Amino acid sequence: MTPMPALCTFDIDTSGAAHSVLHTDPMRQNCYRWSHWDLGDEDLLPWAMNTLPEVVVASLMQVETRPRATGFDKGAIVALRGMNLNPGHDDEDMVSLRAWVTENTVVTVRRRKLLAVDDIRKTAETGHAPSTSWALLADMVAGLSIRIQRKSIEMEEATLTFEEQIFESEWNMPGVEFAQLRRGVIRIHRYIAPQAQALEDLVHIASENGCTNSAELNELANLMRRNVEEMASTASRLAALFDHTQAQHAYKQGQNSFVLSIIAAIFLPLGFVMGLFGVNVAGMPGLEWPWAFATLCLSLVGITALAVLILKRFKVW
Repeated sequence: MTPMPALCTFDIDTSGAAHSVLHTDPMRQNCYRWSHWDLGDEDLLPWAMNTLPEVVVASLMQVETRPRATGFDKGAIVALRGMNLNPGHDDEDMVSLRAWVTENTVVTVRRRKLLAVDDIRKTAETGHAPSTSWALLADMVAGLSIRIQRKSIEMEEATLTFEEQIFESEWNMPGVEFAQLRRGVIRIHRYIAPQAQALEDLVHIASENGCTNSAELNELANLMRRNVEEMASTASRLAALFDHTQAQHAYKQGQNSFVLSIIAAIFLPLGFVMGLFGVNVAGMPGLEWPWAFATLCLSLVGITALAVLILKRFKVW
């Protein structure tokens, strides 16, 4: 049975010329090979077991990963995350990319399409690609980082909009969009915080292996650190907005309860008097006196005025 090809395989020479090949073909001279796979491909595991070190295979085949970069045998085992920009999916549901990089080999494995990698694949199909394996990895990291930065800026602008809406209006409870934004920030920050550390580790690994792209990788690590700081700042601002709206809500409820308490304090003695004079028993005063009702009404007015004065005297109202 003829083995199925990987998603793409290219032999790329030192001039950056990319040649599309099968992953089973012998590698061309003066080239490095990039093989890109889908994790669900049934041919991936047999090919990897016959081609790659066991430690690398275990890393590439993991079902769940967290961002990291580990040096191994003059190469790097890398796991990163990128924005899920596939139609019908949430951006915050970040997609994993696993990679094994040496001077002569780049193997990447993904579960869902990553546009940062797909853009490089499309460019390679036109015959052009980064001239070294580390440069290819740096381009992938750049694509992932730039898209994360765009999402970070988008979330920061959305937070600014909520701040203007909440602070410029007397009262505005956050709705579903606010909750979705806050959840998205938390989910993205969960992955990019360790990703910043992974890129710093990758810089050291690349330097130890004589990579000429160490400076570029270092800048990308700095960019990711800024993304982490901006995302943490956005999360704090959203938390402050939520606390503010909750405090406003509690204040509003307190005001309403206070007004009701004042009304109850005024009408409580009135209710007592009206209940007392409303009993149908013998001996009630004023039953035969024509001015009894007027006198009772004036007494109620007086009791009301006295209750108001007492509340003001004790600064309750």
